[in-house]
Amino acid sequence: MKIKIAKIICVMFLFIFCFIKLGKMFAPGTNVNAEVYDVEMNSTLLIQKMLFFKKIHSNYNVPEESAAEDFYLKGNNEESIIYFYYKPENQIIIISVEPDIAYKTKSKVFFKAINQGIYLGNWKDINHDYDFKESQKEKEKFEERILKPLNVVYHKRSFLEQLIF
Repeated sequence: MKIKIAKIICVMFLFIFCFIKLGKMFAPGTNVNAEVYDVEMNSTLLIQKMLFFKKIHSNYNVPEESAAEDFYLKGNNEESIIYFYYKPENQIIIISVEPDIAYKTKSKVFFKAINQGIYLGNWKDINHDYDFKESQKEKEKFEERILKPLNVVYHKRSFLEQLIF
C-alpha cells in the first residue's frame, strides 16, 4: 500500500515537473528564462538611477568595441534594455526594466543573460544554460554588484511567483 502511494506521488511530481518545463518552452515573450526582481521604484526613475550608476562607475560600461547599447523606450508598457560589463570576468550582462502595470510606483527587472567576452553572440540565458549552482552564483553577483549599490528595495520572485505572475 505504501509503495503504491509513493509511486503515485512520484508520478504526480514528474507530471507537474514536465508540465512546467513544457509550459516554459511554449511561453510567449523574451523573458521566459530571466530572473525576475520586483523593485519598489517607478521604472523611469530606476532606469535613470541605473544610467547614473554606470556614469559614476564607468567600469560597468560596456567597451566601445562591443555593439551593445542601452536603449530606453518611453511609454506606459515599454521595456528598456541596459547592459552592464563585468571587467574581471570579461562578461556583459543584459537586463530589461519595465513598469509594473498593476502598480505605477513599482517596476520589474529581468536579469536575462550573460555574454562571455565583449563581442556579442556568446549569450547564455541565466536560468536555462547554467546549472542551478552556477545560476545562483551569477544572480548573487548581479545583486551584490548592481542592485544593492543602487540602494533600491527589491524582491526576487520565487519559482512559484514566476509561474503565477
